[in-house]
Amino acid sequence: MFSPKKHSDCASRARYTSAFLRLTRFPYVQLHASDFETRKFYESLGVVISGIHPCYLLPWEQLSGRKEALNDTPKILLYLGDAKEDKGFNRLPSLAEELLKRFNYQVTLVIQYTLAWDYPELDNARERLYSLNKKYEQVELSNEYWSTPTLVNVLNEMDFIYCTYTPSAYENKSSGLAWLAVFFNIPVVMLDECWLTREFERLGHTYFIGSEDDPVPTILAGKGDLRRSFNEYGSSLYTNLLAWLAN
Repeated sequence: MFSPKKHSDCASRARYTSAFLRLTRFPYVQLHASDFETRKFYESLGVVISGIHPCYLLPWEQLSGRKEALNDTPKILLYLGDAKEDKGFNRLPSLAEELLKRFNYQVTLVIQYTLAWDYPELDNARERLYSLNKKYEQVELSNEYWSTPTLVNVLNEMDFIYCTYTPSAYENKSSGLAWLAVFFNIPVVMLDECWLTREFERLGHTYFIGSEDDPVPTILAGKGDLRRSFNEYGSSLYTNLLAWLAN
């Protein structure tokens, strides 16, 4: 899962090459990458990668995926997971207000976040989100951890995901949000191209590029293709983890 922030940095490449090549000398060690680009990076160092290990976010084999019909009133997931500045948490209040207006308040906006400890730089955004939640029933706000059944039920009801991540921060950084969106076949609006958009391309997933000035580009034009089919790479991501380990 680990690679230098700057793949071209010679010193970093040398350290990673030395460490992982030494690790592969052990007869009972096999190295598996967490995603396509990580595998390619380590292979460029001469490290033998045996394959892609399954994504362990959910018990994929027990899930059937999203319903076939979308909601009459769109449901958009605006945030999921740890509250962080580089994941765009501070963008949420303004974005929520903009989306409410764009959809003429005929929309449901879902925001879930957890906070391991206090981040003063997020306080203003949190206060504004609580105010929006109190003012508009269309804004659903949760600051509690979601169990697997809850997460699955929510994702099965989503029409779109709006990804607020800072593109530069995720240029070469993977995210489980991408794999959740692909599995549940939920179109995603991105601010710009980054690792997530490249992963969507690899997995044949629908996404749109928005912007700060025009945050709802093609999202109003159509409801997307609800078919879901995985290529070989996608199938490896959604394999049963325990069965994979047993083999």
